[in-house]
Amino acid sequence: MAVFFGAFRVEIFDPKTGDKIASYEREWGQVPTDSANPVAQLRLLCIRPGGWRDCVVRKSLPEELDSFLNAKPKESLPESLRMLRDESAEHGWKAAVEGMQYALGATGGHSQASVSLCAESATSGDARIDYGKDAPDLGMYDVAQGIQKGGAADAAVEL
Repeated sequence: MAVFFGAFRVEIFDPKTGDKIASYEREWGQVPTDSANPVAQLRLLCIRPGGWRDCVVRKSLPEELDSFLNAKPKESLPESLRMLRDESAEHGWKAAVEGMQYALGATGGHSQASVSLCAESATSGDARIDYGKDAPDLGMYDVAQGIQKGGAADAAVEL
């Protein structure tokens, strides 16, 4: 890793490709500071998953999700980390973690599709629409299903 220390920023680069991996604003003061960003560290973990045991990402996760990822075989941990990285980039850290945790609770595991769907739901606030007395009548779908299953009726007339 190549590190650039500037007056206001510290940046980490991949020496092989020259790609910027992470960028941190320098912090000033009389006491030690911690500006660790789980999302930035995820990129590094995907490259070197061996750092999982002592990383900020792990310490930032809910206990249930942390335990699940700790129990995974070494070979499958990178896939889970990439999932978390990709969903964090798409939906933000909080929604990605919520999505992963919800998928784990609902299915006992996680897949890219389930985590993506749950993270999208977390991004939208998990809001449900309450129609109250004005709930839509879905009966026309029953009629359409009957027509689709081989009924001889004309769909335009039936609907």
